[in-house]
Amino acid sequence: MERESLLDLEGEEFTKRGSAYIDGISKIFESRNYIALLVSFATALTIQLMQEFGKTATWVEVLSGSVVGILFFYVLKHFTARQKVQDIATVTEGEIELRGSELYVDGLFVSNLMGREEAKDWFLEEGIAAVIHPNRDHFQIPLLNNGQRQAILFEATRRLGQRKIYSVQNPVEGKIIIALVPVIKNFELLKETILLTPLLETVKKNPELLNVMRSENNNG
Repeated sequence: MERESLLDLEGEEFTKRGSAYIDGISKIFESRNYIALLVSFATALTIQLMQEFGKTATWVEVLSGSVVGILFFYVLKHFTARQKVQDIATVTEGEIELRGSELYVDGLFVSNLMGREEAKDWFLEEGIAAVIHPNRDHFQIPLLNNGQRQAILFEATRRLGQRKIYSVQNPVEGKIIIALVPVIKNFELLKETILLTPLLETVKKNPELLNVMRSENNNG
């Protein structure tokens, strides 16, 4: 149901979520239902066991069940927590430069479709750019994934709005560049939005990424 609802809204947003992001959202939505069921079961079971094997006041039974339910919830929440872009990358503000009809960010080519002089001036005055740097070489794998990049673009335009946007990946340096003319010009908000974008389930299952993340967690 959640997947169908999000697919119906795809044409109403500034930028599409993409099928990979929608699939991840749908799975999270479904998992919450199971978490609610398990927490309810643990709470009810605790109360029932105390009624069967102990002679305690009703408020003690309810309190004990609530404590067990809350602890169970936080354990499940910890194991189902989603990793975010901030776990594998950093974001810096890019310097926008125009060379004729070509757009560059930090000296890297982005687009040659800048068009009229008015459009160039508009982009220089109102545009902002973000450069996403992977923390390690292996983290290029999820960042260069089309579904992950689309999810980042969606979250960025959802929070800042969009008048014009360009996105390009640089496989040589493993960077992602996002240059846009937003409704709200605020780089810090753009940076925060990119870093908080969740990693998609499809890219998290990559064995190289999992091995690196597991190694970092053990070292920490």
